[in-house]
Amino acid sequence: MERHKSNHSNHKVVIIGAGMAGIKCAIDLAKNGVEDTIILEASDRIGGRLETLKTPDGLVCDLGASWFHDSLTNPIFNKVLDDKRIKYFVDDKENLFYSENEAKIDQWRFREVLEEIMAYGEVHGIGSEKDYSVAGLCSMYDANRGRFTADDRKQLAFGAMRQLAELWNGTHWDNISAKYCFEGLGHTGRNMLLTSGYESVLREEIGELPPNYEAGKIKLNSRVSAINYEDTDKVKVESENGHVYVCDYVVVTVPHTILKLSDPKDPCYLQWEPPLPPTFAAGLSKTEYGSLGKVVFEFDACFWHENIGRFYALATKEPSNMDLPQPWEYPIIFLNYQLISNKPALVALTQEPLSTYLESLVTSKEVEIWRLFEPLISKISHVSPTPRPKRIYNSSWRSKKHIRGTYAYPARGKGDPEAIITLLEKSFDTRIRFAGAESVRGSANGCVHGAWMSGSREAQFILSYLK
Repeated sequence: MERHKSNHSNHKVVIIGAGMAGIKCAIDLAKNGVEDTIILEASDRIGGRLETLKTPDGLVCDLGASWFHDSLTNPIFNKVLDDKRIKYFVDDKENLFYSENEAKIDQWRFREVLEEIMAYGEVHGIGSEKDYSVAGLCSMYDANRGRFTADDRKQLAFGAMRQLAELWNGTHWDNISAKYCFEGLGHTGRNMLLTSGYESVLREEIGELPPNYEAGKIKLNSRVSAINYEDTDKVKVESENGHVYVCDYVVVTVPHTILKLSDPKDPCYLQWEPPLPPTFAAGLSKTEYGSLGKVVFEFDACFWHENIGRFYALATKEPSNMDLPQPWEYPIIFLNYQLISNKPALVALTQEPLSTYLESLVTSKEVEIWRLFEPLISKISHVSPTPRPKRIYNSSWRSKKHIRGTYAYPARGKGDPEAIITLLEKSFDTRIRFAGAESVRGSANGCVHGAWMSGSREAQFILSYLK
């Protein structure tokens, strides 16, 4: 991608962000005759929240989005279904639940109680104005209905509830709204885990752009610092390096974590002129991003059950010190890559605040990560002592300054999360459009295909006006 040669240029459409939404928007515009577009990307790479790890031993896994969700209705999956270059694993194999005290937990012991807690929330209180956290819902259920359930089954159900809420939303269950957490829970069709990595899908999409578009019209390290829409005709988009792009339309795909910034001193602050309408700014201020992190443990050989798809480690205690986590304080899901792609590796899913703690580690990083996870991995090990990993990798979504999280979650006390979607869909100016995974409704929200669909939606909106 080439650097700018002048400080001023004119375009039909400026797209901010080179993630899936931005790429898809440019593709659909080009296919319908609008090739005078340009994509401005703040970071030094294409992909946004897509990032594929490839290790020296041939392990391929994603540190960001990993699945084709909604496989029955997912337009990207249906598009690449027979593409031999895109490889995936049907993620519907046997799972194992366990804890610090039990090597195997049968799901019947907590499944019905877990479902009853959700139903209790729908019947009592969650429909009212008061909003409980998911942790608060469990406490309320325990106080009012707990006497009907044996303590061991009840505690397992609470542990399963915590795991479901935290590793679905990427944050601690105290932060998550019980009122909205379970709306749209689940997907249409089985999940397909990418074994060729989402990079392979992204490259296929980029291949649909006009020739030389990637080299000439995707500008990396081009953070947008200001958007001026005072003129009733043209919009001016200014990058941090001083280049001004004058356009008819701008499509904004930056994460809400950046859009909602209100401190001009923040290095990623985006200035609007005139300022965003109060209702729009207020809606953005209510959005919160979790951080669903990944930790990859690569071993010399497999020493766990090869045919188990996922290992669900239930937490047995609450965090005692947020600044110094201990083993078993957070629920963890381990993906078994021995089964998934015949590689002796386990990939752990983590949540806030654990994800941020792991990202902050510098000195003795691998030693500290192994201290936290070794007791959990030892519980599923067939050998003693548990072999140490030869490599450990972890994601860094919270600390990436242009992203600062993975996806939005329904925060307790912040109201209906669909409200911001309505604002993004309608926008406040026909020349300024918003796309991204969090700008769509239903189970596609927060997913790669949701981002793809939003990019297509905004391209069609612009095309309808150009006609």
